[in-house]
Amino acid sequence: MTIDQTIHLVELLIYKTQNNEAIWNTTSSDDMFSLRLQSGSVSINSSDIYNSNNEVTDHEAGINVFNADGEEISSFSMIVTQAKQDIKFERLYTLLLELHNEVVDKVYKINDTFESILGELNSRNIVGKEKKKNDDIPF
Repeated sequence: MTIDQTIHLVELLIYKTQNNEAIWNTTSSDDMFSLRLQSGSVSINSSDIYNSNNEVTDHEAGINVFNADGEEISSFSMIVTQAKQDIKFERLYTLLLELHNEVVDKVYKINDTFESILGELNSRNIVGKEKKKNDDIPF
């Protein structure tokens, strides 16, 4: 798959995700998400890169495409310093980060949760619940 095809793919994934037309799933990695399609699947990832002193030195974003048999047929992964060397790579990197942020929001319902919390707090109702003895909430 060419860089232009990958950019187009990511743009379509962003559109579908923003319009709640894509069902993303978590994976075993905190920074990776997958989308299963009839003809294959797509996974995206975004993560920091650390040096030996555990300091963030760069950031990586990537996309993998798999056929219906689960075999990887395309993969693009780049770090931010790499992306800045070419305008198309920079565009793809920026789109991958945008897609990743959209997916994180949809999977974890971040904006929906904040809107609900704000709605509760803006109401005239009493808010909060007493903790039950069996509550598993860690705070």
